[in-house]
Amino acid sequence: MKSDHNNKAAKAGKEPKRKAEAKPARKQGVKETAEEEAVREGAAEEKVACNDEKCPFHGKLSLRGRVLSGIISSGGMHRTATFLMERLFYIPKYQRYERRRTKLKVHNPPCIEAQKGDRVRVMECRPLSKTKKFVIIQKLG
Repeated sequence: MKSDHNNKAAKAGKEPKRKAEAKPARKQGVKETAEEEAVREGAAEEKVACNDEKCPFHGKLSLRGRVLSGIISSGGMHRTATFLMERLFYIPKYQRYERRRTKLKVHNPPCIEAQKGDRVRVMECRPLSKTKKFVIIQKLG
């Protein structure tokens, strides 16, 4: 059916309809969000260069989505760390809160090199492996 329509349009001297061009991701003059500014500040603070292509500052990795803060609970893997985040969960029946933990595998770029016990800020990115979907963007202290 589509080919018939295009042939009729060509015979009539008209061009077939095309989909609209994709708009750019960010217009000029639009202000960055607070998370994007934090990432840029983190890049300015780091003075050690790295050649990791999965680094958000020196590589080609783009960031998006959630920003979380927590502690590194394990860092024995190559360029990977285990991130631990504690949160309070409300239980309505007892009108009290309980602590719950979330463990995530995060990418640990060589320019940041977070160790066990460090407080860090992580940000969501594209899936880097089966379990890694976050990357460390800043050491908090």
